[in-house]
Parts: sequence; C-alpha cells; structure tokens
Amino acid sequence: MSSVLKLYSQELHPRYPSKRILDIVSSGLFFLVSLPIILPIMALIKMESEGPIIFSQKRYGQNKEPFTVYKLRTMYSGNDNQPVPVDSDDERLTRVGKIIRKYRVDELPQLLNTLTGDLSMVGPRAYQELNAKEMIALGFDDRFDIPQGIVCYSNLEEDSSIATPQKKMELDRPYIDAYKSGNYSLLEDIRLLCRTVAVMIKGYGI
Repeated sequence: MSSVLKLYSQELHPRYPSKRILDIVSSGLFFLVSLPIILPIMALIKMESEGPIIFSQKRYGQNKEPFTVYKLRTMYSGNDNQPVPVDSDDERLTRVGKIIRKYRVDELPQLLNTLTGDLSMVGPRAYQELNAKEMIALGFDDRFDIPQGIVCYSNLEEDSSIATPQKKMELDRPYIDAYKSGNYSLLEDIRLLCRTVAVMIKGYGI
C-alpha cells in the first residue's frame, strides 16, 4: 500500500479510528505552526556544513514493517547512520545540530511520516534495524504489535537519550499494554502531546 493511500486507510488503527484522526489533525497543525521555525533552520544547516539538509533512515514500524523516517540533519555528513548513543559533547554533532537536538526540533520532519501513516504521533519509538533486533533479543518483541510513534513516555524523560533499552521499555510498557488490551485513551495521547511541547521548550533533548 502506498504512503498516499495510507493517509485514508482503515487498516492503520482498526480498533481505534480516533487515534488516526488525532494523528492527521495534530501532525498537520504542528507542521504548519513549525514551518517558520523549520525553514530558517534548514538554511543554517546548509550554510554550516556540507551534506543533505534532511536526514533519512530506514526504520521499523508496526509489525516490523520498514519505512523511511525523515529528520533534520544534526551531524556532519557521514556520521549520522551510526547506531551509537549521542550526548551533548558528541563531536559528530554540528553547532546547529546541538541546538536543534536540545530542543528536539530535528524531529519535526517526522510529522510528514505521521501524515502518510508510517508513524503515529504517540507510540514507542521506531528503531533502525540494529536497535530493533536488540529489542527483540531482549524479549520486547510485542512493542512492534502497536503503531510506532514520535513520542511516548520513554522519550519525555530528561535523560531519554542515554536510557537503556530495558529502561525505555519499562517506561513505555503501560502504553503498549493499554493499547493491546483495548484500553487505549485518546485523552492520554493528547496529554502526552502537551507534555512533548513542554519538554521541547525546556530543552530536554540530545
């Protein structure tokens, strides 16, 4: 199924159509509001270092279905596909990259992934292949049974970038279990999106 058709597909959230409606409305609204922020940053990224403005990477979504995720490039070209944790002193980061990761602005292009149906606004983070295999090896295969998202409990923590896979699953487990058991809450998704805005303003990124 093409990404365009996914926009209207009932297969995305057959149990919770309200979640798909929230995804479309919130991602579209956030994208329009963030455009005045994204465009100048794109120019700064291009001015500071060589390489593409938009970073793309293969990730695994619900049911381990592969898709291409989009982010603003924060590293010097050639360093951004290494599955290695990043901290604020990482030499791979550009000056612009350090700032936009701190405020999580680099994540904004993923709103397009939500519009096309590859991601949900709220759900456990979509991982690249090596990290996905690590989660499966640790027995966390069921995280892929639900839609993968841009935000969830684990990446709203101040130290989310250095949390272990076990810690991330511990934090996201209530959301995964609620979705699978039929106790999904639209209000909880909205609450998590509001918390995300607060985290961005406070600069809990990297």
